[in-house]
Amino acid sequence: MKSIALQLIFLTTSIIYLKLCSPQKYVEFKKVTDDSENNYHTSSINNDSSFMNHLQIVLKAYNINFKVKNNKLYIPDSIFSNKELCKNLTTKANDSIWIYSNKIPTNSNTH
Repeated sequence: MKSIALQLIFLTTSIIYLKLCSPQKYVEFKKVTDDSENNYHTSSINNDSSFMNHLQIVLKAYNINFKVKNNKLYIPDSIFSNKELCKNLTTKANDSIWIYSNKIPTNSNTH
């Protein structure tokens, strides 16, 4: 009985360690929308540079890590698995008023 308990403790500890210490997996971001029945649908960004630039502003505003590689934007799998969050990110990236009011200023020389 003691042996089984120790094995369970070891297994649980190993899983927690792997979850916390393993490198984060990144997946390609896809636009997320929903329909009237709250079913989620994804679609590719398809080299939409305006959307990609706006999405980067949104991700920076929410401190979400991302990578851009080969004209594709990647976010942590743990973020993309939350479709409601990704739907909100998509909505904000398409909202020019939100983008304008949340755009992080570039290095400007104002004295």
